[in-house]
Amino acid sequence: MSSKTVKAARESLGLGQKAVAEYIGVPQSTISKIETGTINPGNITARNIVALSNILDAPAEYLIREDPAQISVDNGQSWVTPEEAVEEMPWDIIVAAMDDRYREYIHSEASPCSELEFLTRYLEVAPQNIIVG
Repeated sequence: MSSKTVKAARESLGLGQKAVAEYIGVPQSTISKIETGTINPGNITARNIVALSNILDAPAEYLIREDPAQISVDNGQSWVTPEEAVEEMPWDIIVAAMDDRYREYIHSEASPCSELEFLTRYLEVAPQNIIVG
């Protein structure tokens, strides 16, 4: 389970750890441990993952993934690094392909920053890959 995806999903909805914990039926400290990566993901039950998915309005696959999302600038034919994407594609095209909820979350957390830093941070919490081109 990625601590960044859980925290981003929760904060992008304006939910506190306490509200999430109460919905799931666990202590707030459990949510804190999930978000800081100090809890063993194997100790999180399937029931709790489903409950997290429900309250955070995010697919379970998104919450448990380990790797960041990827970006393609050739309609999904291949994947490029964030550096290559920023060099090859106009920024407004990349931004238009981002999920609004998570784009706004990164904007509130990371601004001001470079386009490359923004894209890198976005891909860490993005709910799906970005495909443009």
